[in-house]
Amino acid sequence: MSEDLPTLLYRQTLALNLPFTPELLDRVTDFCPPRSFQQLLDPRTAVSALPVVWRASYNKLDPERAIVVCLAVRNVLRPGPAVVGTRFAGLHWDATFFHVHLYLAGSLQQYATEQMARGRSRLVRPMLEEAIRCWEVVEPEADRLLAPESKARRIWRGKRGVTRLYLARNTRQPFELLRGARTDLEYAEAADDHSPGHYTFLLEVLTRLSDDPAELPMLWEAADALIERAAPRVVGSSRWLVALGEHRLKRAQSPYGRPADGLDVQSASALYRHMCADLMSADEQSREAKVVLGRAALHYAKVMKLAGGADDEAVMLLREARDVLTACLDDDPVDTGGALDVQEVSSARIAGMLGEVSLRLHSLTRGPHHLTEAISRLETASQDAQAPDNVHGLLGEAYLRRARTGSEKDLRTALEYKARARDVGDPNPGNFSVSAAGHYQLWRKTGAPEEFSTAVELAVEAWKLDPQWPWPLMQLAEFAASGARKGISAEPPQESGTPELADEEHADPKVSEIRRAVREGDQAWLYQEAAWTAVHALPFRQEVLGGRSETFVLDDPQRLLSATLVLKPTSRGEAEAERDHLASLRQYLRDTGAPGWMLLPAALAMVELPRDWPTSRDPAPDTALASRRAVGRSLAAVVADAYEGRGGPPLAAVSQAIRYLARIHVWATEMSGLRPGQAPATTSDAYERVADDLTKRAGRLGVPGAHACAARWRSVTPSALPPVPGRDAHAENWLVTDNGRMVALDLEPHGHLPLLYEVAQLVEDHAALDLKDSDWPEREALCALYLEELEHLGYPVTVARADVLPAYQSFALVRALFLREHLSKTAAADSAVSTGSRRWAQRRLLHAHALLERCEETAAAPGLRGLAGELRGFLDG
Repeated sequence: MSEDLPTLLYRQTLALNLPFTPELLDRVTDFCPPRSFQQLLDPRTAVSALPVVWRASYNKLDPERAIVVCLAVRNVLRPGPAVVGTRFAGLHWDATFFHVHLYLAGSLQQYATEQMARGRSRLVRPMLEEAIRCWEVVEPEADRLLAPESKARRIWRGKRGVTRLYLARNTRQPFELLRGARTDLEYAEAADDHSPGHYTFLLEVLTRLSDDPAELPMLWEAADALIERAAPRVVGSSRWLVALGEHRLKRAQSPYGRPADGLDVQSASALYRHMCADLMSADEQSREAKVVLGRAALHYAKVMKLAGGADDEAVMLLREARDVLTACLDDDPVDTGGALDVQEVSSARIAGMLGEVSLRLHSLTRGPHHLTEAISRLETASQDAQAPDNVHGLLGEAYLRRARTGSEKDLRTALEYKARARDVGDPNPGNFSVSAAGHYQLWRKTGAPEEFSTAVELAVEAWKLDPQWPWPLMQLAEFAASGARKGISAEPPQESGTPELADEEHADPKVSEIRRAVREGDQAWLYQEAAWTAVHALPFRQEVLGGRSETFVLDDPQRLLSATLVLKPTSRGEAEAERDHLASLRQYLRDTGAPGWMLLPAALAMVELPRDWPTSRDPAPDTALASRRAVGRSLAAVVADAYEGRGGPPLAAVSQAIRYLARIHVWATEMSGLRPGQAPATTSDAYERVADDLTKRAGRLGVPGAHACAARWRSVTPSALPPVPGRDAHAENWLVTDNGRMVALDLEPHGHLPLLYEVAQLVEDHAALDLKDSDWPEREALCALYLEELEHLGYPVTVARADVLPAYQSFALVRALFLREHLSKTAAADSAVSTGSRRWAQRRLLHAHALLERCEETAAAPGLRGLAGELRGFLDG
């Protein structure tokens, strides 16, 4: 045997991210009989030393030392019995080779679990994958070499099931791993594993499998049975409570969902409240219990954000996590007496979690104090040896956000932390994309071409790490446009320490094509590839916006880009029509010298949908229109922030939307070749359309004589206002960017409506203005702003000043009735039932009550006051 065994062993431990330090070698050597381990690493004496080391070590070492010994023994055995011998010193080669893999797999899994408990989960994937390979050696021989009654049968299958689950947590296509984990864990349970941990892991497997439509709805029956048989065995298990909470939430969001174990929970905040009650009922108020609650709140906030963009609920949960974890830092660790199955969590890990909480709060609220708090907490955590492994990556992200205010020093600090995260083995493609964004910003500040090249290479590496993630392609499209404008080459940098990602090394034609597109400034190809990837790679994040069609927004969690990708499933013809409308309005804004803050989505590509695209529409869509739009928050969210004290008054943003709405109305009218008042729809038709909607809403609310009610409304409403093309102008259809620009969404035509009707819709549907004594004049001023914008565009509309407020008030009454009907009692009971147009449902419903009351008390037209009073009397009675 001529191979250098010490070098081989060092290389193997390095590949596993196991630090093979002199101290670890000393601990292994000291445990084994004198000089036996050194002899095992010497090819001349390895075979004779193997039985001595193996007998002394088998099932007697901590996982770290066991991994080293097993690797060394396996290296000696690997040449096979023809070289080593079928039997030696009383050992059989086949049985020893089997048990070495069994022991090595278990030790790798145990050590990886310990590292994950310390917050170092990103470094353990090589260990878990090697453990799976070891069990592949074990499985064919298990029946022959393990006694039927041996506990080892149950143990190794259970460990493999858990390992498969660990790997599935960070795998884009996890279903094969999850099905294998389910089979292993069910085998272990049949072999008498009834531990709380077993039931917790199996429930998580079933919950994650529910993302595969092929598993539903039968999977819920298996989950119900599991919850029932686990109940007496998981008492006091905090991990079970967290897993059960996520399971309940997933079922509530599933189209096949029904309440789990009799508990109908529709929101993560409700789950968190149940968990608090469960822990408190067990009299668990220790530091460890608070850590569990803080982690659960953070976890549920992530789940809600990924599941549907419920920003308001996520913020609430993050604040709860912050309060609970902050209290933990003031408590001393105490013995829980085994009631809670959690390991003691260091202060450094708590500080790291608090840093992540603050960073996520900043993502949702943009509050600068959250960013300052995040940096402070994360820097405190980073100075501790027990810091979680993601702390450097989070610090890099935090400094990168702070650098957006213009600090080059912060930007360089961010890139240093991100590089440090990569150096410790962080394989997260998001890390590479964030780093690419940082180097791109640095290039824009300094003009240094090597920064541009590094940005491109890091984004390419991010795509290579996960080709199903569309964001690197979106980044590269931005880079390509900027590079082409400035004539910058995207050749890979040659300095040491930068990624060496030459095409020749990878022989991947797609990488070559991506680099070609960046080099030639071929944005169209890159966007087409990003859209195709988003449509065909599942799962991708989806957020259902308001409106009549399913629209999917690929959320950009790191805010890497100045734009985000939107996919709208539709027909080919409708996609072409929407593309043409966007181009027409963009040209109109240019031609009329529109302010720079008026933005539009940009149509990028039309992508053919897969035949199995899930949809409830008939006919099924066949094309996705991919468009790019600025990153921002809906005007509805801005209004909600103001009410929650997280932002300033929304009047300025509402005024911008009013001006933009006027410009869109004029453009839509010009498209038809007519002037306002000359539209195909007559004034009477436009008013009748509103009256018909009032009839429908009143009827659904049970108002007696709904048709007569609408006729009365029509008789007391000023009828001189001409019709304009409608576009569904509510506050969810306007996006506000960080720098105060505004994006108009959903330009789909909605028939003709009376002038000023959509002004009332924009203001009242999301309670954009408070109802105070002074607010009719404020609303009247917004109407005047709208009319001034029309006049500025050369389309003056002759409306008597005396008619403006009465018309607005009559339209506001219709919108109040719409809100009363649209926000049903069931939906309004929980403000987080859904997102989009129903966000803050309870507050909006209260606004509708107040609007009817104000119309009754102060409307300019006596007839409208009487009608509002009768509607209030019926609805409130």
